[in-house]
Amino acid sequence: MLDHLSGGRLELGVGRGVTPYEPALFGSIRLEHEKYSTRRWRCSCRLTNSRLTFEGRHYQYTDVPMELHPLQHPYPPLWYPTHNPESVQYAARHGYNFVGLGAAAQVRQHVDLYWQTWEAHRHDPTRLNGHVAVPKVGILRQVVVAETDDEAQAVARTAHGDWYRSITKLWHDHDDHSVDGLFAWQTATQYETILFGSPARVREQMERLVAASGCNYVICAFAWGTRRTCKRCARCACLPRR
Repeated sequence: MLDHLSGGRLELGVGRGVTPYEPALFGSIRLEHEKYSTRRWRCSCRLTNSRLTFEGRHYQYTDVPMELHPLQHPYPPLWYPTHNPESVQYAARHGYNFVGLGAAAQVRQHVDLYWQTWEAHRHDPTRLNGHVAVPKVGILRQVVVAETDDEAQAVARTAHGDWYRSITKLWHDHDDHSVDGLFAWQTATQYETILFGSPARVREQMERLVAASGCNYVICAFAWGTRRTCKRCARCACLPRR
């Protein structure tokens, strides 16, 4: 429906979730989350026929009519975000658009692995995203741009505090602090997973990012943290302009 409403501009990105505590809230087993959730997710991605008959470990369907079809044929381009090397290879084998997270040097390893695997399987007839001739291989960054570097840093630091409490909430609810360093402000600034500063500084950061990661696509998150407004201008770089 959304593909029709947007005139065929929909691109669909789905994944298995960030934390092992998420599926537990819906009654799924937390143990072996990595393998369990990946298997279930991959089963879900095969539900694309006009009439569905499927016998899997987690789902079973018999001759179910799929009446609503997307505007794009055979369906919108698919995205797969991951930082797991095995999943990177899976995404590449099927030609998914891919987006990586984390330090640019680490993402570069995944980008190289992606293209090697994609080249080896580019002519496989069963690829799930084979209708996309040249996939986008991207990296995600949170971005704050302001008039000065100091102003952007102040906004980014405040936004990060709220974002950090949100992203780590389920871990902390279970007294699990194993990911604290991964999402910490010091980690974000060291590896430039948050880009902040004046337009000139962010432009330089973006150039370094593309060169180091080898990506052909950059996804920028501009609204990702606090909803507070800046005292100076009553607006915040994290808020959409009106």
